[in-house]
Amino acid sequence: MLSIRPNVTLSSHDLRRGRNVVMLSTQHIDGSVDDEEQDCKSHDILVYNSCKGGVDTVQAHMGKMVH
Repeated sequence: MLSIRPNVTLSSHDLRRGRNVVMLSTQHIDGSVDDEEQDCKSHDILVYNSCKGGVDTVQAHMGKMVH
């Protein structure tokens, strides 16, 4: 699923059966897809995947703060 509005893109990706990810991006507003990727991932997912280690680290620290 891909929804493009002025200045915002909302995309939904099926990672595996029963596990979906919804991405809201104000940086990747054209909804472009990398056709060279085997499963045609959108650019917002490719950028997330390139830096997700930092995102996972922040989420882990936030989880420790909440508990």
